[in-house]
Amino acid sequence: MAVVISTRIDKFGRVLRVVGHRFWSSSLVHSVSETKDEVETIARIINDHPFPVQPLQPTLKRHVSSSILSTMFVENVIGRLFAAHANGLKAYEFFEFCLHHPEYSPTSDAFEKTLHVLARMRYFDKGWELMKKIQQLQPSLLTLKSLSIMLSRIAKYQSYEDTLEAFEKMEQHLFPGKKFGTEEFNILLRAFCSQRQMKEARSVFNKLHSRFPPDTKTMNILLLGFKESGDITAVELFYHEMVKRGFKLNSVTYSIRIDAYCKKGRFGDALKLFEEMDRSAMNDGCDHTSTNAPDPIRTPKLSVLGRENDVVRTGDGGVTGGVMRRCARRLGRWGAG
Repeated sequence: MAVVISTRIDKFGRVLRVVGHRFWSSSLVHSVSETKDEVETIARIINDHPFPVQPLQPTLKRHVSSSILSTMFVENVIGRLFAAHANGLKAYEFFEFCLHHPEYSPTSDAFEKTLHVLARMRYFDKGWELMKKIQQLQPSLLTLKSLSIMLSRIAKYQSYEDTLEAFEKMEQHLFPGKKFGTEEFNILLRAFCSQRQMKEARSVFNKLHSRFPPDTKTMNILLLGFKESGDITAVELFYHEMVKRGFKLNSVTYSIRIDAYCKKGRFGDALKLFEEMDRSAMNDGCDHTSTNAPDPIRTPKLSVLGRENDVVRTGDGGVTGGVMRRCARRLGRWGAG
């Protein structure tokens, strides 16, 4: 038996908490356990197989029946291979095997993990091949995330020219019905910034900003890249360029600069930025502060400035709690000293 706590919204817009009980039969528990064992078994068989010395498909035909080939099963097997850093070609062989079964419909989770495993091990030809197949079978699975997975790895392991060529290839051949805009431009810039390739990122910006109008998020991605590269002078120069270009600064902009100062031990400058951010919030009539910070210094609201799958993300609504809490602790120690 399990206690279930959920929320419901009634017709008046009120949030209601629902507390109930769920009774699981022994047969259901056994079924779940059995499925987990099957996932572990198949993942181990794939991981231990001597592919590509010997073909993997015959082994999969012997051990993977259509009766167990569910969406969750495929996602879990690929998830195990992903976590185990298995050979990307083996994960691709398994996913391709599943695609040939009419009972199976690919999901974004299975596709993106397979693509990530291939790109992580630099099997870019197979990555392109996979994306082309998905475009033909289920083009809705080609999203900004899959674009980001490929570009970030190509930027890491290949040249500046290769990365630009990949971007153009995706725009012209893999996403032919979609008009690329600022979001896609931001992903391209983030691919370079996440690798601290700021010379290349700046070059891309100068080359393409007239075609893809930048927004505040674009500028914050670049500002974060300069911060991650440890060049506080470049951070301040680019910040002043943002102001000169007329971009509206937000709490993400402030948090990047504050963290840059904290990492360099310039806590007095960081504290001034806290105060400047407070004044800016009051003038704009916006609430950038929250009382749930672990330090007396007021800190901005949480948002999505961080890393996921080695890809730097930058949000517009606030700043990461981790950055602000870290800086707040440092500022607290600096003030106490």
